[in-house]
Amino acid sequence: MYYCPWNPSTSMESAERFLLRVSHVHVKDVTPQLAEEARGRDTGIGLSASAIGGGVNAEGVRRCVEMLKKGGFSGAVSLECDARGGPIMEESLVWFRALLDDLEYPHDLGNLQGGENKR
Repeated sequence: MYYCPWNPSTSMESAERFLLRVSHVHVKDVTPQLAEEARGRDTGIGLSASAIGGGVNAEGVRRCVEMLKKGGFSGAVSLECDARGGPIMEESLVWFRALLDDLEYPHDLGNLQGGENKR
């Protein structure tokens, strides 16, 4: 399953067709500048210095997570960002955890300060 909101060859409908076969998901966001440069041609952007939820794909990520929840997905999720152990990874985790909480999607992300895990 591959969904890239700025590439017209992908769509939520095509992603939904394979939903029951999905066992692992990668989540990524990109800066507006990189999305514009890649629009309509690139689908495999290797590196973006944007926190997840801080780029152009926040709504696309939300729609995909809603679809995964509706389909009963409980597999692994990889957050792809230029972390290097810094604030971009922390911002991505905070945003993604808040999204899951907002959608009432069970997770085990806890919080960055080591608090209780959600189940």
